[in-house]
Amino acid sequence: MSRRLVLCATLAATVVVAGCTADTPAPPPSPSPSSRTVDPGALRLVAFDSCERLTEELRAAAKEAVGPWGLGMPVVPAAAAMEGGARNAAGMDTAEALKAVGPAYSGTNVHEQGADEPDIVKTDGRRIVTVEQGVLRVVDAAARKQVGKLALDAEGAATGLLLAGDHALVLVETGGMYPAMIAKPVRPVDVRGPEVILVDLSGDQPRVLSRFEGEGDLVDARLTGTTARVVLRTPPRISFPELPYQRDDQDRVKANRKAIDKAPADAWLPGWKITTGTRTETGRVGCGQVQRPPVFSGASVVTVHTFDLAAAELGAGDPVSVVADGDTVYGTATSLYIASDQRWRLDFWPGRDNRRVRQETQIYRFDTPAGAKPVYAAAGTVPGWLINQYALSEWDGHLRVATTDESANSSAGLRPAPASASIPQASARPESSSA
Repeated sequence: MSRRLVLCATLAATVVVAGCTADTPAPPPSPSPSSRTVDPGALRLVAFDSCERLTEELRAAAKEAVGPWGLGMPVVPAAAAMEGGARNAAGMDTAEALKAVGPAYSGTNVHEQGADEPDIVKTDGRRIVTVEQGVLRVVDAAARKQVGKLALDAEGAATGLLLAGDHALVLVETGGMYPAMIAKPVRPVDVRGPEVILVDLSGDQPRVLSRFEGEGDLVDARLTGTTARVVLRTPPRISFPELPYQRDDQDRVKANRKAIDKAPADAWLPGWKITTGTRTETGRVGCGQVQRPPVFSGASVVTVHTFDLAAAELGAGDPVSVVADGDTVYGTATSLYIASDQRWRLDFWPGRDNRRVRQETQIYRFDTPAGAKPVYAAAGTVPGWLINQYALSEWDGHLRVATTDESANSSAGLRPAPASASIPQASARPESSSA
């Protein structure tokens, strides 16, 4: 049995938590005077002022987080976990949706209107574009026959695409740099990263315009108009020592911490490679471009890249990076939210720091102006963990958040600590649930 907390939070000029009941379908009322308001600066993002500062702080955080087998954690990116076909949006009012004025064709079901989500099938009413097993196909919707085919020649699996005008953006997941807690040394530098491929659909046959290859794993993406926001998560490129005959976990942790002490700033800075025709460009996020919250693990950096699907080629995507273990993306037509928690830091391994795993979720909100990179707007912390993106919902300037408290699941090895004071729990009311 778990205890589920249903919360309402505002991530704007202030952070507000108001009580909600899990079984009340009506929208929540505006925050009452009894709701508690918190200074948004309690959880803010600040850029590192030097590479020396970045290296010092990320080394310290990573040394606390590292286990005997490195910084590995099991990851199921949202993009890689998508099921075939359109995904259903939680909480959609079917009657209202039918009344809405829209195009004369059916598109992908999305969580929020104005924020299109990747899928393996997209249509603009004139053509149907699909991606499967590394092949992009174009079908004439009226003639109901295939009119184009393109082998993407990608290293990984194409998990979805976005469509705008005569261009498609294909998202390719290679499995990322995270080992699934495998009992062998971690050498993430040898693993290819996710790809973003811009494809032109205007000719007789589709053709690749540009390829963007990042590092880490693909978390998710959103499209508003012709502007796509692609979220990547990158672990540090640190080669931990091979200790085949070492059985003491604490000794392994000590050796791994020594490896972290030698890691330069570049180990944490996400990089990329862009190929357009015969031209290849490389780049990396600068130390001053990385923002940090007050508390972080140093185990990964989340980066948002912004791409214009109407452009003739891909650029670096004006990267915005945050030191966070972000695993959930929620978007609207005007905002992008990234949620991060420390669930992966369960106490499976002796030797790593003995701080309890906090059952709390940090949420960062970015404004997404048309055609421009995201701008950090606010942040907040809520008690409990999210199930997925459908646990988030923006309404009337408020972000509604549904979290789950798993402290009763003692078999999972969890050791919950009090939730962060960034957002008080005074008005949060636990609801019993058998889920």
